[in-house]
Amino acid sequence: MGRFYANLTLQTDDLTRVRQCMLDAGRTGIIAKPQHGAIVVFDADDAAQDAVVLDSLAVRYARTLGCAALSVIVHDDSLLMLSVFDHGEPLDVYISNPEYFGVSDEDDPLEQGGDAHAIARCFGIPAEADRVEALFRAAGETFVFETERHRQLMEILHTSLAGVGVGYEDLINGEYADGLTSTDYVDMSER
Repeated sequence: MGRFYANLTLQTDDLTRVRQCMLDAGRTGIIAKPQHGAIVVFDADDAAQDAVVLDSLAVRYARTLGCAALSVIVHDDSLLMLSVFDHGEPLDVYISNPEYFGVSDEDDPLEQGGDAHAIARCFGIPAEADRVEALFRAAGETFVFETERHRQLMEILHTSLAGVGVGYEDLINGEYADGLTSTDYVDMSER
């Protein structure tokens, strides 16, 4: 069985403001301490892998904080879905395997997306757009697990790895991103 997780990466290192955003939104969860100029938010409801909820939180946080945001969903380690927001404005959606759920609408097929140049600009690394593009277009056989594609994207974007391979439930159960421990996270579950 593959990994199931969801989280938000915010391009800010202002932990105090991220905590306040979470409180103002009436949300509970866990926040990774800043790493490489970014903070990862793990909403307590992320187990539902609801892209609409996750994206609405990304819009709210990115708009309030004036930063880029990336919402991530990994489903059974067979599907990676990313939504990118620039100061709260939707910029792009990427789905690694649009046919994963077997849903096919000939009139409106699910698109893979992935505007590598826009994402690279949004994260301040326009020179890395070709690497992002190659990562997005790599065939599924290239990545046995979509967690690895997620990890490589975060490395290319030079941002926090605190959300790679883990979601809220993992953190609650004492499972952390590679190389991190409980001291790298702030629990906002109990207010």
